[in-house]
Amino acid sequence: MRYTAALAVFLAAPAAFPQIEPASTALSAPRYFNYRGAANQPRLGPVGPYDFYLPGRFPPAQPMADQLGCYNNQYAPPFWFDGGKLMSGPRQVDSPAVGAVFAAPGPMRGLAFLGSFAPGRQPGVDGAVFYSDNPCYMGTLEYGFNRDYSDGSGYTQFYYERYANCPAAGSLLCHGSNSTSPETVVHTCTSGINLPGGYSPRTPDGHDPVMAKNPELYEAYVFLDPADHRYKFKVQVVDPATRGRHWECVIDPSVPNPFAACPGGGYSQNSCGGSYAIASLYNARGAITATLNSSNDALPAGRPVMHIDRVLAAFSEPPGKAKPAH
Repeated sequence: MRYTAALAVFLAAPAAFPQIEPASTALSAPRYFNYRGAANQPRLGPVGPYDFYLPGRFPPAQPMADQLGCYNNQYAPPFWFDGGKLMSGPRQVDSPAVGAVFAAPGPMRGLAFLGSFAPGRQPGVDGAVFYSDNPCYMGTLEYGFNRDYSDGSGYTQFYYERYANCPAAGSLLCHGSNSTSPETVVHTCTSGINLPGGYSPRTPDGHDPVMAKNPELYEAYVFLDPADHRYKFKVQVVDPATRGRHWECVIDPSVPNPFAACPGGGYSQNSCGGSYAIASLYNARGAITATLNSSNDALPAGRPVMHIDRVLAAFSEPPGKAKPAH
């Protein structure tokens, strides 16, 4: 791949902030899921690149069995209840999605991916590459990058969530303990910032940026800031050809406005307050998922909207590296 050298130089470059950048390792051999994917969705191989097409639609009342071996409450807490009854059995999926799940070979500090998103509006469609502390997405601790195609010409966001996918109301609820008490209900909190659009996928020579494979390097990792002894995110978007940083920011989830230092003035939200458990993400086990999903609307057939060259996990030191003897 022509980006190998650029990646190596970037990862070895001096940090702009007072922390040691982690070593990143490309991941391969992911597990796949395809819930009503487009008829022309290519089967994803053991190594990239990976192209994602707009998925199809679910017929009414025809969910599909989970393809990742996930069971309800497999990773509790949180505990999932439906109508006050503890859920059990294999998880059922009823919204269209295609994706790849990468298992890291050890505890990681962050993620990165080399990829691009097609421009344009596509209501109800989201593309994402994100870390989750379990591969079943049932009340997970998450962070990563999300492309929302619903609003205007679309936007890309760095986000983090706690209790991801847990509804705030309704018959389906998450509880922090195995109890139906209203006091134990937990629901998703989300914090995030829209990235500036100036580096959004270019369209060289009039070609679709996905098909032209014109990617950016998106990276996010956790570090302990020696200045105040707080865990923070370092997030950056890099041009793999020039190694220039298009955007970078240090994000502190423990403060009221975690995005105050971020350049560009993009829209941000913070429903997590200062309660996000970022410290648990430093050298944490989990999975990285690349996925495209929709809200089951009718979509144009055969359109690729997300291209991923490679997915990387960031480690304090490369996996398998021998530690010095004492």
